[in-house]
Amino acid sequence: MSLNIQTEVNLDMTVRITGRDQVTGADLLKLNALFKAVEDMGGTITLPNPIPANPDFINCTYDANVLSYIGGTVNLGGDDVAGLLSAMNFPVGAVATFELNKTSHEQMFLSFGSETAQAQNDRNDALTISYFSPAALTLNISKQGYDLASVRLDEIVAYKIVATRPTETIVLLNFYNPADELIGTYEETNIDASRLWLGVALASQEAVFTANIQVATQAET
Repeated sequence: MSLNIQTEVNLDMTVRITGRDQVTGADLLKLNALFKAVEDMGGTITLPNPIPANPDFINCTYDANVLSYIGGTVNLGGDDVAGLLSAMNFPVGAVATFELNKTSHEQMFLSFGSETAQAQNDRNDALTISYFSPAALTLNISKQGYDLASVRLDEIVAYKIVATRPTETIVLLNFYNPADELIGTYEETNIDASRLWLGVALASQEAVFTANIQVATQAET
């Protein structure tokens, strides 16, 4: 005697995800595959209400003076690219220090402008330091779309930018190599620079980017 037993199992399954906005790259593909498998079995996917994005830190976190990319795309120069955008206040008397490595990003824009300035790489009244490719040998300094000066990097990989705002209208930029030797300087005497923006374009959303950034008043430095 043969016995043929058929069993039907109905799954009442609910999957709740609490941190999907922090999942990137290959893990995101795995998560999407899990969603499909659950739905194919009749389960339900419940996503949380998204946490409103902080407009000052897009695709990045800033903790203990370290800026870190967490995945995602951002509009830089009119193009949506893998990257991040951060913005901070830059009051009179403040000193902002940026420690960067040109091999860690494809493009970089660092701008100083008014409270009402738009994205940091717009052709507005902002004072902008830009770097356009990992093979570039110079940092370009521009304002209102006009080139003002450049700082040669040559064989330098890591570099540091120190920006000081001694008065309402003056921004002093100093550039250093890894040995802390001064390699360039520029002074802008007619700029409303109460905010600063750092935009970085990366090779892909799987790229890793961190940078030490500190903004402090002269009393704190």
